[in-house]
Amino acid sequence: MAKHLKILLIAMLAGMLVACGGDSSSDPAEQQFGGMTILIGDGPLDNVAEVNIDIDRILLIGGDGGQVLLTEDATPSSINLLDLRNVTKLLADGDDIPAGNYTKVRLYINSLVIVEEPPLEEQQIAQIPANGKIDLLVQGGFEISPGENLVVEIDVDLERSVHVVSTGSSEYRFRPVVFIEKADIRLSQLFGTAQDVVDNRNFNLCLADSCDCEFEGNECVMVNGANALLLPELGATDFLLSDGDPVHVFGLFDVRAMSSDLPLVRAEAVVKGPVNTITKIDGIVALADTGEIASIGGTNIAPVSDLVLDRYATPIVAAAGDDAESWAQVDPVMDLPVPFPSFLTLITPAVDEDAVEGDLISIEGDLLTLATDELEEVCVLVDEETEVQLVEGFNNDSTTGPMPLTDLLALDPQMETIEVAAFGSFDGECLNADVLVIETD
Repeated sequence: MAKHLKILLIAMLAGMLVACGGDSSSDPAEQQFGGMTILIGDGPLDNVAEVNIDIDRILLIGGDGGQVLLTEDATPSSINLLDLRNVTKLLADGDDIPAGNYTKVRLYINSLVIVEEPPLEEQQIAQIPANGKIDLLVQGGFEISPGENLVVEIDVDLERSVHVVSTGSSEYRFRPVVFIEKADIRLSQLFGTAQDVVDNRNFNLCLADSCDCEFEGNECVMVNGANALLLPELGATDFLLSDGDPVHVFGLFDVRAMSSDLPLVRAEAVVKGPVNTITKIDGIVALADTGEIASIGGTNIAPVSDLVLDRYATPIVAAAGDDAESWAQVDPVMDLPVPFPSFLTLITPAVDEDAVEGDLISIEGDLLTLATDELEEVCVLVDEETEVQLVEGFNNDSTTGPMPLTDLLALDPQMETIEVAAFGSFDGECLNADVLVIETD
């Protein structure tokens, strides 16, 4: 199963105010700046109950060495990344980003705290690299240009990043395995108050302080729900949206919209009600004889809509054994209703994956040989489709980013500092690698 932590960076030109009466021929100096909104998400991690991250600062680093501080205290309170399996949430916002080329994103992490599953429920402070300073390289860099909207998705593979260690003061170590893409925007979950309501399907959503997506400035996004499921507040029969109403929105950011200075979200579902009136269940899918979803994680469901999507908001047919999350409106003072009246279910298809880890001892063409901790030799096959990730300097300045496969094949196999983690499936004695993580000091 693909399991990811994702931070979605949406760079938007703050000077484009066509819908609000702005003039594209305004002062050229003002057109040299853009804005950036950061969303955070992740995937599940086996055998732990919580992964709580506290991010202190986020910077953009330019090719000329220039730095732009996007935010300080990006997470006012610790965020449990395991709550964000299929959806992203807003983390921080930056304005007045100078136009130009940027080569990396720098995170300063205060802590990563792991809570083990019951019955232990012990808290473990994970070892983090370079005292929490992590540089995330962007392959080919990215350009923030006047008049251009830019999407960059930082995909930190949580399952491959957090692993058990046998030495040190913690049982867990955070090795940042990060893939940065410029497409594949995931579904976002937002909560706030409706403002500037045009009609039930077109309004601004100003983010509320009481939800996990809180960030400074009480920022707003535009919502277009032309094709969205509309659910009235509990106890109401009609959906009627007015300024000041609390509302939840599940949707996709559209960074190609050029008609406003606000980010545009195309909603899949709009639900009226306070923050505590929706909840979710998660777990493995079981199917009824009809092929429809009968239960999730052992809880029977009775859908109030047929909104079953993958994490990119594409309709999907669930299969038995898939992982799923399902949301419903509930009365916060009552017990969880059974069957669960879900209005949205997100599916993560089940994928079996094997993994091996060890020291690199030889490279012969597309065949790597690793020596595991048990001193066993394991062969790993790679090809042009294998994703290769280099993680450098856990104890010093930490850098992580993609590496061309040709560079891997050119490495000196006698280097004692190279450790390799390979993920894929076994074909006979060798593992066919979909992902290689190369770690050096």
